[in-house]
Amino acid sequence: MRKVIFLSIIVSSILGELTRIYLGNSIGISLLDIVSFFSLIYVIFLYVKNKNDQIFSNLKYFLFFIGICFLSLLLNLRNFTVNQILISSLYLWRFISYFSIYFLAKKLWIKNKKLLINSLFIWGISFIVLGFLQYILYPNLRNLYYLGWDDHLYRLFSTFLDPDFAGVFIASFIIYLFTFFKKRNKKINIIIPISIIISFISLLLTYSRGAFIAFFISLIILVFISKNKIYKYLLGIFILFFILFAAFFTNSKLEPINLLRTYSISQRFISLNHAFTIFSKSPIWGIGFNTYRYEQEKLGFLKNNSDISHAGAGTDNSFIFILATTGVIGLFFYLLLFKKLLQKFWKSSLTINSKQSNYHNDNKFIFCSILTVFIGSLFVNALFYPPIMVWTWSLVVIIDYNSRE
Repeated sequence: MRKVIFLSIIVSSILGELTRIYLGNSIGISLLDIVSFFSLIYVIFLYVKNKNDQIFSNLKYFLFFIGICFLSLLLNLRNFTVNQILISSLYLWRFISYFSIYFLAKKLWIKNKKLLINSLFIWGISFIVLGFLQYILYPNLRNLYYLGWDDHLYRLFSTFLDPDFAGVFIASFIIYLFTFFKKRNKKINIIIPISIIISFISLLLTYSRGAFIAFFISLIILVFISKNKIYKYLLGIFILFFILFAAFFTNSKLEPINLLRTYSISQRFISLNHAFTIFSKSPIWGIGFNTYRYEQEKLGFLKNNSDISHAGAGTDNSFIFILATTGVIGLFFYLLLFKKLLQKFWKSSLTINSKQSNYHNDNKFIFCSILTVFIGSLFVNALFYPPIMVWTWSLVVIIDYNSRE
């Protein structure tokens, strides 16, 4: 059952937004949402069966954050209508469903860790292949503007229908690919370098500056903590190709692929200004998770008929989004959750030497892959984007169990 559910999650993640349907108002549901709910049911069954199972070792920290989210919603009941509160609570239930994938992946790792590792590889490659097909056959997203999607033009966005989310995912995937080096397999030694080159080209075609920044910062950190010269050379090669790419497209007459475009930057500043305004209304507990769309409407930050907008329920920074909806306390418990999830890595991987296992060495790449998502989340709400949540929780499982071996 766990294999079927997890593989269904991977397939649903590959399909991304292509399976999303709208049920009215601002409610949309995708195949991934449905499958993640089955994951939650399965995990609850496992918990009832054996509460002491080692996969639930970090459950209490997750419950702390969920408790804060629920409390923030309760404290703001009188500020919104019953319908708005009910719809907002669906975001919380969805987050719970997606986090259940973390426990599902832990159970899968114990029984079949190769399936987990290879599934993530297949996911990334499939996403990029579909991205190239989209870039060639469907480069213009303007005809879906009426459904709330931004009018991206000549950019790779694959099945996410958004080049910024796609860019963060691809950047994280490239660093994940480094874990497949030195596996003493001739096929892998050929496939992986080719996969990295193709993935880097697809990253460039997203024209996502936030993803570029996240990728290069994470790669620089990897160079420092790996102490391996090969990654210095890789960093130099990536930078060289990026400079050549940037020199060609910096002054493009097409706004979407002009790396010096200013419109998106100004829109992000406006979005962040709105977020800080909302945060200032309730800095301790926030306005309620996730009533963000309705608070924006009350303050006049969203246009009329904004229900179709996919950006209305969040802002372009995951951490500020948490601050606005759950306050300082919510952000504290969210960061505490990740600290506990990664604590075994802090104790082992940063101090490893060459005599230790490949699993420990892999953790440096997995950590930088997760770090890419965190840095990318400063520019787009990636930490709460469903497929990237699946990706991040799965990587956390790998880094956790690698630290134990």
